[in-house]
Amino acid sequence: MAAKKQGAGGFSHYYRFLTKWASSQKLKAEKFTLILSPHVDDAFLSLYSTIVSGALGRNIVCVNVFSVSDSKVTTNTATDFSAIAGTSITRLKEELEFADHLQTKGVSYLPLFLGFNAEEIDLYYQFVASRGARLLPSKVMRASAERFLRSYAARRAFRIRLRATLDTLVENFGSGVGSVLVPIAAGGSLDHLMLRQAIGTFPNRFKVGLYADVPYTHEYGVDSIHALHEKATKEFTRVQQRKFDAGERIRLFRKLYPSQYSKDIDLALRSIGKSTGEVIFWNR
Repeated sequence: MAAKKQGAGGFSHYYRFLTKWASSQKLKAEKFTLILSPHVDDAFLSLYSTIVSGALGRNIVCVNVFSVSDSKVTTNTATDFSAIAGTSITRLKEELEFADHLQTKGVSYLPLFLGFNAEEIDLYYQFVASRGARLLPSKVMRASAERFLRSYAARRAFRIRLRATLDTLVENFGSGVGSVLVPIAAGGSLDHLMLRQAIGTFPNRFKVGLYADVPYTHEYGVDSIHALHEKATKEFTRVQQRKFDAGERIRLFRKLYPSQYSKDIDLALRSIGKSTGEVIFWNR
């Protein structure tokens, strides 16, 4: 029952936010920037300084793709629902806090939530974890092969469904989309890679930017720009870079996204802020 009240309150807040946002857009005819974000908080971590600078324009729509909780399933259905609803609503509210904050900076920011669940592609991780099984008994090897086949089919079906969803989304936006930002998948996380691969023909239709997804760029050190550029295809030649104050970014992250803060985030932001900052590779 508590989860129901919590969920109702959270989505009522979101409905009021959408209504307010739609009203504010009626007199605005300019195009908007579409940010494709794997999860809530990725846009903040990777693009905050670029967003508030106005370099992406003053109208932004951010689509959070994997917006369903990946809470561990137990045998207690009521407990599962409460945990998943609580996690989802908490993160939704945090993203709305970010939107409200950007409003004070003169940026209209609409967060949307596609509701995909990264657990659907977890079979891939199971296979990766068992790659060393080739030296083990044949029964284990067969199990690994089966997991690989299932994961391949699951990943392919998932990618097709995600691409179709994104295509439909863009079609519904019509001519409003000015440019699209997609994670470069610097850390190799499968959900980030899936999202990058799902954009299909977007680079032929739009101005597209591949943004270095923080905090994963921390792993690249001082050679980040060169190493990250190798992850982009040849058509993404124009580099946009913006340094940021790590201390200020950390304080704001802890305020807006308290459920996601960790010491690892803290260390990564301090390292990235001093080296490459935010990085986007544009195709035009």
